[in-house]
Amino acid sequence: AGLSVINAILSASLLACILVRLRRLGAGAASSCWVLLASAVIMHQRFLMRPENVSYLYLALLALLLDRHLAAESRRVPDPAAGFEAAAAVRRLWPVPLVHLLWANTQGLFVLGWVVVGTYWVSASVRARRPDRPLALALAASVLACLANPYAVTGLLFPFRLLSRFDRSNVFARHVGEFQPLWKVGGLFEDQV
Repeated sequence: AGLSVINAILSASLLACILVRLRRLGAGAASSCWVLLASAVIMHQRFLMRPENVSYLYLALLALLLDRHLAAESRRVPDPAAGFEAAAAVRRLWPVPLVHLLWANTQGLFVLGWVVVGTYWVSASVRARRPDRPLALALAASVLACLANPYAVTGLLFPFRLLSRFDRSNVFARHVGEFQPLWKVGGLFEDQV
């Protein structure tokens, strides 16, 4: 019962983050409700009790934090001598490594956060026509924060070990539904060992 309650809280929190992000991006109340409904219907299988549900919430939180940073950077008038703006950016981004610290200690897909932060860094750097140093520092701090787990470097490299499960010779790749292409999900056990 406790796991079901936690899973329900995770699912509701994910939808709440999506709603906040939609509203920040300027979506109206009615369109936001329709997007949330469509999201819930599309993701209904993912709302079952699965370890990666935590990762969905962390991804949504990262998107909220990074969207806020990009919005603030786009309003800022560039002034290379201004240290105040850099300090404000660091204050906006300090939760990013914290999210990674929690993520690395709760679920193994934390490397997706690195990809998301890296993508935002490329976007912000291209927009500003200069590297976004605070975002680069947040990415570096996020990687370092992921080292703070019970297994240290082994835990940091764990997601890369999981990649071997996508190899067709791996028993997990042949029989676990999450690793199957969408067009093959119906015939999971056709190629028995």
